[in-house]
Amino acid sequence: MSHKNDKKKRYIITGTIITIYVAIFIFVFLVFFEVLAIDILIANIVLYVSIGIAIIGLSIWGIVYLVNKRKEKIIKEQKAAARQNRSSTRQQRTTGVRTRSLDKTAEKVSVDSLIYTGKTDNQRCSICKLTCSDDQLICICPHCESLFHKNHLEEWLSKDKDCPVCSRDLSGYITKE
Repeated sequence: MSHKNDKKKRYIITGTIITIYVAIFIFVFLVFFEVLAIDILIANIVLYVSIGIAIIGLSIWGIVYLVNKRKEKIIKEQKAAARQNRSSTRQQRTTGVRTRSLDKTAEKVSVDSLIYTGKTDNQRCSICKLTCSDDQLICICPHCESLFHKNHLEEWLSKDKDCPVCSRDLSGYITKE
């Protein structure tokens, strides 16, 4: 709402400045064509003062315009970032998996201590969402009991030491290769 009010204020100020410039122009025009009887020295002073005021006014208006454009751009970027953040949060809620982009250098890890030996009953890997079968190497989180394909969990834990579902620390179960 305040953004619309700011625009209205800018339009009012711009309109006022333009009206003043037009009035000064008409005054100077009438003086030079001798419709108004004023000394030419006074007319010249009025002309140069009005040109100076016009230059200063237009400069200030231009600076204010550029500052407001920059503010609008920043606001637009913040809204886009907030939308992206909400979308990411919504994705996390629907998949149950935390997603992070990590810039850490990935190191090779092994999670042999987390290998699951029971029946999978067609449960899904919590990372890739594909079905786990009994002939695959499956790992289980000791905290939330989520299942993962071994290679997917190792890749995850090479970048982050927490469970992708419950966020509990799994570094005690990891061996570096």
